[in-house]
Amino acid sequence: MCEVIKDSQSARDVLTDIAALGPFFSVQAHRPGEDLHPPWLTVGELAVLWGNVASAVNSASMHIAATQRSLARPSGWSRPTGRVSSRAAARAI
Repeated sequence: MCEVIKDSQSARDVLTDIAALGPFFSVQAHRPGEDLHPPWLTVGELAVLWGNVASAVNSASMHIAATQRSLARPSGWSRPTGRVSSRAAARAI
């Protein structure tokens, strides 16, 4: 759940707690109503970005599946995609 923290000391405490989780966590904050600056994105921008990522993943998945079939076909295996791993097919692309 996302909550707006209005008390600046509480906000600092939350950011300190998150930073204590380690180097893989990075948090930046902005005041409600402020203009967003990179890397912040609006919900609309996130939706477009997610749509582009989902499209690219779908395209890659289809290409990998086609490569699996192509690699297995000459071998004569009856279940081609089950015999050639997705990882091996992706490497062959």
